[in-house]
Amino acid sequence: MIRSSELLRIEKKEAIAIAMESSSLTSLPEETTEHQQHPQSLSAFASIPARPPTQSTPSQKYSPLDWLSYFDEEDDISIPESDDVFHVYKAGKEGPVVLCLHGGGYTGLSFSLSASLMKEKVRVVAMDLRGHGKSIAENELDLSIETMCNDVVAVVKAMYGDSPPAIVLVGHSMGGSVAVHVAASKAISTLAGLIVIDVVEGTALASLIHMQKILSSRVQHFSSIEKAIEWSVKGGSLRNIESARVSIPPTLKYDDSKKCYVHRAQLVETEKYWRGWYEGLSEKFLSSPVPKLLLLAGTDRLDRALTIGQMQGKFQMVVVKHTGHAIQEDVPDEFANLVLNFISRNRIGPRGVEIPGLRRPFQSQPLK
Repeated sequence: MIRSSELLRIEKKEAIAIAMESSSLTSLPEETTEHQQHPQSLSAFASIPARPPTQSTPSQKYSPLDWLSYFDEEDDISIPESDDVFHVYKAGKEGPVVLCLHGGGYTGLSFSLSASLMKEKVRVVAMDLRGHGKSIAENELDLSIETMCNDVVAVVKAMYGDSPPAIVLVGHSMGGSVAVHVAASKAISTLAGLIVIDVVEGTALASLIHMQKILSSRVQHFSSIEKAIEWSVKGGSLRNIESARVSIPPTLKYDDSKKCYVHRAQLVETEKYWRGWYEGLSEKFLSSPVPKLLLLAGTDRLDRALTIGQMQGKFQMVVVKHTGHAIQEDVPDEFANLVLNFISRNRIGPRGVEIPGLRRPFQSQPLK
């Protein structure tokens, strides 16, 4: 039996992890904590938010990196009969599509380093969810699980029509919940696999009582992009400097009135949707009719339903050591290997995926 003090420790740990995903930024001593609404930038192709010339840079060690070093191209996907436009980053030309969904407050560039490592074997598509990055939606604050699932399905439909290739859904934290719900809905006919990164129902729900306080008290303003990158690493929300240098910039927008950077995603104002992200998540994950992989950054987050399901062999679970909440950013090499091995072992894709050092898989047929 878990003691109440131990449960509280676990709940607080999960709350901090989920709150980190809302910004991936740690506060700076000289920045203010005032929270205000700011108009979103409508720049379609600007990985780094528009800003005046930087007077000084703390260190080239924390200067922003161009996403083109990792992805091959970016695109805006317009959704028919709406004003919604979703931004995607793409890498690779062959193999099944690995469709990556980021956590709250992150963007598709959270998968930059891992995409560059996987693109010789698979096609990687990393999407900016609504209210995040460079995607534009009529209602930026509608982060209900139903709306986000519909967004993902609509993007797949707009990109591939009625005959999409084999797709492996990969979701981190909030994006993991979206991936699970999409898989359970069976809305993508060629869905061939599901990978969820560091989120389970039990402790996620327990942590919600801490989230509003943590989000409301976090620093809202940063004097430079370099400062934000530096402190995202020093504060521990990200442990990989290279990944932070490419993933942090699009999580910000420049506010002319304040002469500083603010968070692009306004998660504080979406509280009414939070519980819907996680309620029933474990059962939906277990019932998804495709091969499943759960990646965890710690062993104390596995709830009862998942523990039983894992013992029954309903999914594969890997505990990734020496990493924080953003496994795909902190250890991209290990993450990429886990994804490719999962695809190879399950022979996903019309031609299979050859990975050096592993037995070549049998040729699989396209999924109907």
